[in-house]
Amino acid sequence: MQSVPKYGRIQITVPDGCKTVSVTRPDGVKETALPFRCQNTRFVYDKHGFESQEIVGDAFTCFRYTPVIEGVHRFSAQGEGGVIGGIFECTPSDLSGYVEISGRDRRYFATSDGHAFVPVGPNLCILRPEHCPASDAHFAIGNGTAWMGLTSFRRWIRRLAENKVNYVRLWLSTPYFDARTSLMGRHDLTVFNRLDAVMDLLRENGIRVKMCLEHFRTLCDAPKGVFEKRVIDPDIGKALTSMQEWLDNERWNDRWIEDILPYIARYQNDPAVAAWELWNEFNCVDAPRESILAFNERMLNKVRAFSPRNLVVNSLGSYDREEFLGDYMIPFRDSSAMPFMQIHRYLDQGAPLEICGGDPVDFVADAFERIACAEKPCVLNETGAVNDRHIGPFRFYPCDDDGLIFTDLTYAPFFCGSASSGHMWHWEYYIEPKNLWTMFKPFHDMLEDIEADAEHFVPGRMDTDSAHVLTLTGEKHDLCYVRSRAASWQAVLRDGITPAPVHGLRLPVNGRVTVYWLMNERHETAPEIRDGSVTLPDFSRGCVVRVDKD
Repeated sequence: MQSVPKYGRIQITVPDGCKTVSVTRPDGVKETALPFRCQNTRFVYDKHGFESQEIVGDAFTCFRYTPVIEGVHRFSAQGEGGVIGGIFECTPSDLSGYVEISGRDRRYFATSDGHAFVPVGPNLCILRPEHCPASDAHFAIGNGTAWMGLTSFRRWIRRLAENKVNYVRLWLSTPYFDARTSLMGRHDLTVFNRLDAVMDLLRENGIRVKMCLEHFRTLCDAPKGVFEKRVIDPDIGKALTSMQEWLDNERWNDRWIEDILPYIARYQNDPAVAAWELWNEFNCVDAPRESILAFNERMLNKVRAFSPRNLVVNSLGSYDREEFLGDYMIPFRDSSAMPFMQIHRYLDQGAPLEICGGDPVDFVADAFERIACAEKPCVLNETGAVNDRHIGPFRFYPCDDDGLIFTDLTYAPFFCGSASSGHMWHWEYYIEPKNLWTMFKPFHDMLEDIEADAEHFVPGRMDTDSAHVLTLTGEKHDLCYVRSRAASWQAVLRDGITPAPVHGLRLPVNGRVTVYWLMNERHETAPEIRDGSVTLPDFSRGCVVRVDKD
């Protein structure tokens, strides 16, 4: 008899043509598992390191399942080869289970075993292809491209795991992961193996994944850009060019569900999935607001019905316009179908909202103040710095050796009431070239052994003329994010000014103090603790202060 640990994952082959599988738990509860087609492959790499796959054996049908109670489970499935049944046993484990909304404080996440879960990590949404040469001539670049594939993901995931990251986000609709074709419901089975391999790497390293299913914004006959797509209904041979019809028409809605179902089936109720995300920046699609909001409600509930133990959510474009709050953010936040709220906001000097071009600490605080909700977690799902109106990675990233922008946008959101770190974009253009992976670890260390959802944290500010001071006041711990005002991106990166040290900054404390220096700040001198306060040694950039209360 096969066995699988509680909250583990088992895969079982079933007859071809099987549409559903019934699993009966030891307590008599019956659950439905979604079967899917699978084609095993072997990953191979040429002398340049470019990745391809070789077919191994014939395609087959199988299902995956995660048990949540110990004991013997029974399953039955009917397909072209008849009915089969079987049993497997769920054994005890110390796996933590699913990411859920905390029952202790609904502003935060927790796992099934009752511990707080604070997602910390970047976006890893896109693997970009490498250009192949056109010939043996010098500098000649051809039209062909190739993948480094798992080599890139292994490198990124290793660095993330070394620095205690527990979360990433992937776009399943980008070329490396997209098994879909222009014919709705038709898939390249070998492409799914790329995602399986990356998921295995993440699972082995304790990193959970937000799975974003879609990102296109416009339908057309001849797509040219990353946000354009061509889709054809295979039954009628019709290519669709209207996003509004795509959103409003039940036939196309059903076709989309059919198109994404092989992804959902593979990771249905998978604890490694932190959440399913329907669409990246959904309000940016070329359709009326009413169609966008209605589709969002319908599809959140439909996808959740397929994978009920996973959170299902959606995202909106960068919050850089005043009208965006009332048009989309408040309706999304207040929707009963949205278990938590997501914000995108970038440092962008071309944004209509002037605050977005200023100090990241201020624009992060502004965003969370405007959208705060006592009944739902809120996260900064995408952030970073861009040239005016998102025309590429920020021109000053190459100057940012100390990760000034990274630190503000990763740390400040949590201190403003976010349920997570800020999730940086530009991992391949900024985090990796500047080796900022190590700057995730102090976030983990700051929260070690703290149950964030049991603290009932209250965000606050104790700013001074020389420093931003964001505070979280909890029941057993207080936390502070401290950043020199002089160490702004405008002064340090744009103007090349060495920031003057902040002298004699005092913070009230009531307990044991630990300081985690950030942005390559180094200090031999310990902070001075006296008369209910801590005086930090002179610093040029910033730190996090943790207080374990007496």
